[in-house]
This record gives sequence, C-alpha cells and structure tokens, in this order.
Amino acid sequence: MANPHGLLIRTNPIDQRGQYRCEYCDARGTIEELCVFDCTHIYPPCDHCGQTPVCAPDCAGIAAALSAPGVHVIR
Repeated sequence: MANPHGLLIRTNPIDQRGQYRCEYCDARGTIEELCVFDCTHIYPPCDHCGQTPVCAPDCAGIAAALSAPGVHVIR
C-alpha cells in the first residue's frame, strides 16, 4: 500500500463486527477492507527526509525521536 490509512477509529466500541473510520479520508469498513485501498489524504512531506506518506528508512527525524532521552526501543 503506497498511502496507508494513518488513524483508524472504531465507529462503535460495542459493535463486534469491528467497523472503523479513517480520520483522514473518512473511509469506513473493517481493517481488512480498509487495507485493500490507499488513503486519499495527501500528507505533507517530512521536514527531515522529504518523503511522503512514509519516512525513508534513514530519516534523521525518526532517528532523533528514537534516540531522545526517555525513549527505550524494545526489540
């Protein structure tokens, strides 16, 4: 998927069918249904690596966030 849905919110916590809504493009469905197509929201490029919608593997912004004091990366 080239542009994944960034924030999925469950539409009804009591509903056992697991229906979700993308906060960015307002698409609705199950996780499986939403994973079939891209999010239509246009994300701005990252300030550090310039890529969109997903940062580059060597993004300096991600590296800085993960190396910040108080952040513990678990493998």
